[in-house]
Amino acid sequence: MKAPVGSPVRLAVVDPSPGFRRGVATWAADSQSFHVTLEVGSIDEFLDEHPAVDVAIIGLEGSHSSPTLVEKVLNLTTTPVIFVVEGLDPSGAIALLRVGARGVISRSCEEADFAAAVAEVGAGGVHVANVSTDDLVKVLAMGDGRGGLTVRETEVLRLVAMGCSDKQIATELHIAISTVRTHLDRVRSKCGARNRADLTRTAYEIGVLPWGGDGQDTPAGPRTPLTVRPPRTDRRVPSQD
Repeated sequence: MKAPVGSPVRLAVVDPSPGFRRGVATWAADSQSFHVTLEVGSIDEFLDEHPAVDVAIIGLEGSHSSPTLVEKVLNLTTTPVIFVVEGLDPSGAIALLRVGARGVISRSCEEADFAAAVAEVGAGGVHVANVSTDDLVKVLAMGDGRGGLTVRETEVLRLVAMGCSDKQIATELHIAISTVRTHLDRVRSKCGARNRADLTRTAYEIGVLPWGGDGQDTPAGPRTPLTVRPPRTDRRVPSQD
Protein backbone atom coordinates (compact mmCIF):
# COMPACT_ATOMS: atom_id res chain seq x y z
CA MET A 1 0.00 0.00 0.00
CA LYS A 2 1.31 3.45 -0.92
CA ALA A 3 0.14 6.77 0.48
CA PRO A 4 -1.62 9.01 -2.07
CA VAL A 5 0.68 11.61 -3.61
CA GLY A 6 0.85 14.62 -1.31
CA SER A 7 -0.63 12.77 1.66
CA PRO A 8 1.34 11.99 4.83
CA VAL A 9 2.64 8.43 5.08
CA ARG A 10 0.43 6.67 7.65
CA LEU A 11 2.40 4.75 10.27
CA ALA A 12 1.74 2.09 12.89
CA VAL A 13 4.34 1.98 15.68
CA VAL A 14 4.64 -1.36 17.46
CA ASP A 15 7.07 -1.50 20.35
CA PRO A 16 6.91 -2.35 24.08
CA SER A 17 8.68 0.91 24.95
CA PRO A 18 6.25 3.84 25.47
CA GLY A 19 9.21 6.19 25.13
CA PHE A 20 10.08 4.86 21.69
CA ARG A 21 6.46 5.09 20.53
CA ARG A 22 6.15 8.67 21.79
CA GLY A 23 9.45 9.60 20.16
CA VAL A 24 8.30 8.34 16.76
CA ALA A 25 4.93 10.08 17.13
CA THR A 26 6.63 13.39 17.99
CA TRP A 27 9.08 13.04 15.10
CA ALA A 28 6.22 12.27 12.68
CA ALA A 29 4.19 15.27 13.86
CA ASP A 30 7.19 17.58 13.46
CA SER A 31 7.98 16.27 9.97
CA GLN A 32 4.45 16.82 8.58
CA SER A 33 5.27 14.13 6.00
CA PHE A 34 4.26 11.26 8.27
CA HIS A 35 1.34 10.55 10.57
CA VAL A 36 1.20 7.94 13.33
CA THR A 37 -2.22 6.30 13.06
CA LEU A 38 -1.66 3.56 15.63
CA GLU A 39 0.62 3.07 18.65
CA VAL A 40 0.59 -0.33 20.35
CA GLY A 41 2.93 -2.26 22.60
CA SER A 42 2.79 -5.69 20.99
CA ILE A 43 2.60 -7.44 17.64
CA ASP A 44 -0.60 -9.23 18.70
CA GLU A 45 -2.31 -5.86 19.30
CA PHE A 46 -1.18 -4.66 15.89
CA LEU A 47 -2.53 -7.75 14.15
CA ASP A 48 -5.83 -7.50 16.05
CA GLU A 49 -6.30 -3.87 14.99
CA HIS A 50 -5.73 -4.41 11.23
CA PRO A 51 -4.94 -0.70 10.84
CA ALA A 52 -5.17 1.07 7.48
CA VAL A 53 -1.57 2.25 7.35
CA ASP A 54 1.16 2.52 4.74
CA VAL A 55 4.07 1.31 6.89
CA ALA A 56 4.35 -0.60 10.16
CA ILE A 57 7.41 0.08 12.33
CA ILE A 58 7.90 -2.97 14.56
CA GLY A 59 10.50 -3.22 17.31
CA LEU A 60 12.23 -6.57 17.79
CA GLU A 61 13.92 -7.79 20.95
CA GLY A 62 17.60 -8.60 20.58
CA SER A 63 19.64 -8.00 17.48
CA HIS A 64 17.34 -9.48 14.82
CA SER A 65 15.06 -11.97 16.56
CA SER A 66 14.15 -15.19 14.74
CA PRO A 67 13.54 -15.00 10.98
CA THR A 68 10.90 -17.69 11.52
CA LEU A 69 9.03 -15.43 13.98
CA VAL A 70 9.40 -12.49 11.61
CA GLU A 71 8.06 -14.52 8.67
CA LYS A 72 5.09 -15.63 10.78
CA VAL A 73 4.27 -11.97 11.46
CA LEU A 74 4.65 -11.03 7.79
CA ASN A 75 2.34 -13.86 6.75
CA LEU A 76 -0.44 -12.23 8.79
CA THR A 77 -0.26 -8.71 7.41
CA THR A 78 -0.07 -7.12 3.96
CA THR A 79 1.40 -3.88 5.39
CA PRO A 80 5.04 -3.18 4.47
CA VAL A 81 7.10 -3.59 7.65
CA ILE A 82 10.26 -1.90 8.90
CA PHE A 83 11.87 -3.82 11.75
CA VAL A 84 13.77 -1.93 14.44
CA VAL A 85 16.59 -3.97 15.98
CA GLU A 86 19.06 -3.42 18.81
CA GLY A 87 22.08 -3.78 16.57
CA LEU A 88 22.41 -3.92 12.81
CA ASP A 89 24.67 -6.12 10.73
CA PRO A 90 24.27 -6.70 6.99
CA SER A 91 23.89 -10.49 7.18
CA GLY A 92 21.13 -10.28 9.79
CA ALA A 93 19.34 -7.55 7.87
CA ILE A 94 19.47 -9.55 4.64
CA ALA A 95 18.05 -12.58 6.47
CA LEU A 96 15.03 -10.44 7.43
CA LEU A 97 14.66 -9.16 3.87
CA ARG A 98 14.60 -12.72 2.60
CA VAL A 99 11.52 -13.51 4.67
CA GLY A 100 9.68 -10.39 3.54
CA ALA A 101 10.78 -7.35 5.58
CA ARG A 102 10.86 -4.11 3.60
CA GLY A 103 13.22 -2.26 5.92
CA VAL A 104 15.61 -2.90 8.79
CA ILE A 105 17.04 -0.13 10.97
CA SER A 106 18.91 0.10 14.26
CA ARG A 107 17.16 1.43 17.33
CA SER A 108 20.09 3.82 17.74
CA CYS A 109 20.16 5.06 14.14
CA GLU A 110 20.37 8.72 13.23
CA GLU A 111 17.12 10.58 12.63
CA ALA A 112 18.04 11.13 8.97
CA ASP A 113 18.40 7.36 8.37
CA PHE A 114 15.13 6.67 10.21
CA ALA A 115 13.36 9.24 8.01
CA ALA A 116 14.95 7.80 4.86
CA ALA A 117 13.82 4.29 5.75
CA VAL A 118 10.22 5.31 6.41
CA ALA A 119 10.04 7.47 3.27
CA GLU A 120 11.56 4.79 1.05
CA VAL A 121 9.40 1.95 2.32
CA GLY A 122 6.33 4.20 2.26
CA ALA A 123 7.01 4.83 -1.42
CA GLY A 124 7.15 1.09 -2.12
CA GLY A 125 10.91 0.60 -1.84
CA VAL A 126 13.34 -1.21 0.44
CA HIS A 127 15.77 0.32 2.91
CA VAL A 128 18.52 -1.14 5.05
CA ALA A 129 21.30 0.99 6.49
CA ASN A 130 24.88 -0.17 5.79
CA VAL A 131 23.77 -2.54 3.02
CA SER A 132 24.66 -1.52 -0.54
CA THR A 133 22.05 -1.11 -3.24
CA ASP A 134 23.75 -3.90 -5.22
CA ASP A 135 23.34 -6.31 -2.30
CA LEU A 136 19.69 -5.37 -1.91
CA VAL A 137 19.04 -5.98 -5.60
CA LYS A 138 20.66 -9.42 -5.33
CA VAL A 139 18.54 -10.34 -2.32
CA LEU A 140 15.30 -9.24 -3.96
CA ALA A 141 16.17 -10.92 -7.25
CA MET A 142 17.52 -14.22 -5.94
CA GLY A 143 16.31 -14.56 -2.36
CA ASP A 144 17.56 -17.83 -0.89
CA GLY A 145 17.18 -20.08 -3.91
CA ARG A 146 13.37 -19.90 -4.10
CA GLY A 147 13.22 -17.00 -6.56
CA GLY A 148 12.98 -14.48 -3.73
CA LEU A 149 9.85 -16.12 -2.27
CA THR A 150 9.28 -16.70 1.42
CA VAL A 151 8.71 -20.19 2.75
CA ARG A 152 4.93 -19.69 2.88
CA GLU A 153 4.81 -18.16 -0.61
CA THR A 154 6.76 -21.16 -1.88
CA GLU A 155 4.23 -23.53 -0.27
CA VAL A 156 1.35 -21.68 -1.91
CA LEU A 157 3.09 -21.69 -5.29
CA ARG A 158 3.74 -25.44 -5.04
CA LEU A 159 0.07 -26.14 -4.33
CA VAL A 160 -1.07 -23.92 -7.21
CA ALA A 161 1.25 -25.82 -9.54
CA MET A 162 -0.27 -29.10 -8.27
CA GLY A 163 -3.69 -27.91 -9.39
CA CYS A 164 -5.22 -26.75 -6.08
CA SER A 165 -7.86 -24.04 -5.86
CA ASP A 166 -7.56 -21.17 -3.39
CA LYS A 167 -9.99 -22.97 -1.06
CA GLN A 168 -8.00 -26.19 -1.16
CA ILE A 169 -4.76 -24.33 -0.46
CA ALA A 170 -6.39 -22.61 2.53
CA THR A 171 -7.53 -25.98 3.88
CA GLU A 172 -4.13 -27.59 3.38
CA LEU A 173 -2.17 -24.75 5.04
CA HIS A 174 -4.81 -23.95 7.69
CA ILE A 175 -5.07 -20.30 6.66
CA ALA A 176 -7.87 -18.05 5.42
CA ILE A 177 -8.70 -17.86 1.71
CA SER A 178 -8.00 -14.12 1.85
CA THR A 179 -4.50 -14.91 3.15
CA VAL A 180 -3.96 -17.35 0.27
CA ARG A 181 -4.90 -14.62 -2.19
CA THR A 182 -2.54 -12.16 -0.48
CA HIS A 183 0.31 -14.64 -0.89
CA LEU A 184 -0.64 -15.19 -4.53
CA ASP A 185 -0.60 -11.44 -5.17
CA ARG A 186 2.91 -11.26 -3.69
CA VAL A 187 4.11 -14.24 -5.73
CA ARG A 188 2.70 -12.75 -8.95
CA SER A 189 4.39 -9.44 -8.19
CA LYS A 190 7.77 -11.03 -7.45
CA CYS A 191 7.68 -13.44 -10.40
CA GLY A 192 5.92 -11.28 -12.98
CA ALA A 193 3.16 -13.88 -13.31
CA ARG A 194 -0.28 -12.93 -14.62
CA ASN A 195 -2.26 -16.11 -14.09
CA ARG A 196 -2.11 -19.66 -12.76
CA ALA A 197 -0.44 -20.96 -15.92
CA ASP A 198 2.41 -18.50 -15.39
CA LEU A 199 2.63 -19.51 -11.72
CA THR A 200 2.84 -23.19 -12.65
CA ARG A 201 5.62 -22.49 -15.13
CA THR A 202 7.47 -20.48 -12.50
CA ALA A 203 7.19 -23.35 -9.99
CA TYR A 204 9.13 -25.58 -12.38
CA GLU A 205 11.63 -22.92 -13.37
CA ILE A 206 12.73 -22.16 -9.79
CA GLY A 207 12.64 -25.80 -8.70
CA VAL A 208 9.57 -25.75 -6.42
CA LEU A 209 8.40 -28.78 -8.41
CA PRO A 210 10.74 -30.98 -10.45
CA TRP A 211 10.19 -31.41 -14.15
CA GLY A 212 8.60 -34.82 -14.66
CA GLY A 213 7.85 -35.24 -10.93
CA ASP A 214 5.13 -37.66 -9.83
CA GLY A 215 3.16 -35.25 -7.62
CA GLN A 216 2.83 -37.77 -4.80
CA ASP A 217 2.91 -35.01 -2.20
CA THR A 218 -0.80 -34.45 -2.72
CA PRO A 219 -2.58 -32.06 -0.32
CA ALA A 220 -5.89 -32.79 1.32
CA GLY A 221 -8.98 -31.66 -0.50
CA PRO A 222 -11.84 -32.82 -2.71
CA ARG A 223 -9.87 -33.22 -5.89
CA THR A 224 -8.51 -36.05 -8.01
CA PRO A 225 -4.80 -36.74 -7.35
CA LEU A 226 -2.77 -35.60 -10.31
CA THR A 227 0.50 -36.46 -11.97
CA VAL A 228 2.75 -33.42 -12.16
CA ARG A 229 4.08 -32.86 -15.66
CA PRO A 230 5.80 -29.93 -17.35
CA PRO A 231 3.15 -27.38 -18.35
CA ARG A 232 2.15 -27.16 -21.99
CA THR A 233 2.70 -23.74 -23.47
CA ASP A 234 -0.06 -24.19 -26.05
CA ARG A 235 -2.86 -24.62 -23.52
CA ARG A 236 -4.35 -22.02 -21.22
CA VAL A 237 -5.27 -22.95 -17.66
CA PRO A 238 -8.53 -21.27 -16.51
CA SER A 239 -7.93 -18.80 -13.69
CA GLN A 240 -9.27 -19.88 -10.31
CA ASP A 241 -8.63 -16.53 -8.59
